[in-house]
Amino acid sequence: MLALSVATFERYGVAVFIGTPFAVGALTAFLFYRRYPASGNPRAARGALEHRSECAARARVAACHRVRYIPEPEELLFRAGVAYPRYAIIEGSGGGAVRHCVFSTGAFVEPITHWEPGARLGFTVAQSPAPLRELSLYAGISPPHLDGYMRARRGEFRLVALPGGRTRLEGSTWYELAMAPEGYWQLFADHLIGRIHGRVLRHIAREAEATSAGKANK
Repeated sequence: MLALSVATFERYGVAVFIGTPFAVGALTAFLFYRRYPASGNPRAARGALEHRSECAARARVAACHRVRYIPEPEELLFRAGVAYPRYAIIEGSGGGAVRHCVFSTGAFVEPITHWEPGARLGFTVAQSPAPLRELSLYAGISPPHLDGYMRARRGEFRLVALPGGRTRLEGSTWYELAMAPEGYWQLFADHLIGRIHGRVLRHIAREAEATSAGKANK
């Protein structure tokens, strides 16, 4: 591109001014968006993220796996198409139960691995929906860049009793990234998962406090 610019404009300064953005853009596109070889598995970066929230009530473990409908988000991030949680239900009880966490793009299927009433709920992720909904004039499109590049592997909720009858709610997610450079994209993944954690935990806290206040008024 630089050589072509020199030949076209016959001035090196103008050629550098015109050609450099194209050269940098081409190099960046190659490094950031190149596809991995089909013959091998993509190198996955593993990450873990924890988020905490507190409520002024004794939350129960049921609040963590039976999440009633969360109000529609107002954040531009989610309104633009990024998947966000709506509600969660569970089938069965104890080890072997299955949690369904329903997002705006579909449901996560999460077999329960740890069930400690009042303390801990752990699960793996057997199935996950698309991470976002493309802004498009066409409905039902499934572009390949939404498939498999960010995968949640397991998650966990913990309830920690605090002085004064308060409870700390802790949510953790373990995930893998298959996008290069992994360190760069992990910054965005942590931010996105943190926003999702905050949305869920704040809703659980509000529900627990409302339930506690209702019982106190009876």
